[in-house]
Amino acid sequence: GVATGAELFVDYHLELMHPRPPPRWWRARASLPCEDGYYACIRQRREREVFRGASAVRQSGTLSVRQYGPWRVLYFDQTQQGIVRLRGERHEDGEDVHGIAVADCRVLGFEYVHCMAMQAVAHAQQQQRRLEGARRCHALCVGLGSGALPAYLATDESGMDVVAVEVDPAVVDVAEQHMGVHNMHRMAQYMRRRGAERGAGTFACVCAEASHFLEGLVAAAGDEESVERRFDVILLDAYDCAGLVPAHLQGGPFLQLCAAALNVGGKLIANVFYGQPGTPAGERLGTFMARLETEVGATSTVVVDNHPENIVVVCARGGAL
Repeated sequence: GVATGAELFVDYHLELMHPRPPPRWWRARASLPCEDGYYACIRQRREREVFRGASAVRQSGTLSVRQYGPWRVLYFDQTQQGIVRLRGERHEDGEDVHGIAVADCRVLGFEYVHCMAMQAVAHAQQQQRRLEGARRCHALCVGLGSGALPAYLATDESGMDVVAVEVDPAVVDVAEQHMGVHNMHRMAQYMRRRGAERGAGTFACVCAEASHFLEGLVAAAGDEESVERRFDVILLDAYDCAGLVPAHLQGGPFLQLCAAALNVGGKLIANVFYGQPGTPAGERLGTFMARLETEVGATSTVVVDNHPENIVVVCARGGAL
């Protein structure tokens, strides 16, 4: 028996033996290859940690990959860095029938990433018409994250020659091995090659600090006529484990390097947090846009559907937006 006055601790564990299946409309929502489908899967599917490991740089924190149905999510500590949707016939653990996770490069889960990509693709198409297909559009992604953005831009439909620069080699490993981004051609040192030479639909990935990478590129490019050694689009979407853009990537010296690395009329496209004037986020946004106007050129913003906390900033070097 239990002595009078003794304190009891009871641990309750509830498990439904026959859980009610989600309604048909919810299953249809969870199958969508977009952000709505991702969030439906989070609510419907159990979380499974696929990977956890140390990063190679302090600002990335602990790297982890979690899976919800067909979606995999990259985290720096507790901050989401990007998502991919796996393709093919999958087992319950998310691997395909051959035991390898393969990302669907045609899918961009987060709406702000899709917004950035559409701005880049629109500029590439405009350039293709202007140049009458004389060369491909050259695009640079600063920050690899999940790898979804450069993988999407490198598809044949975009007509782009894409390179991503990533400071953390552990992030590159995770994107390839655990996020299923297999159309990445790793390069110890960047040398511009047409996509067809690397393989159709592939992109180059260089592990380097972005400022050092751009300094070398600008030095090699030399005069203004070296359009083949410059970029037509630069996309900035680099965040640390605290969910903040590293300060130097929004500073004047780095933006000067971006301007020097862009062809005339090229676009710099950045994902930033939106904030009302007078708020800390609003002040950071205003400071960043003022620097862009000074160092690069005319600047505008694009509202992201269903993402009031994000805004995409587009800046044109030496030309109209």
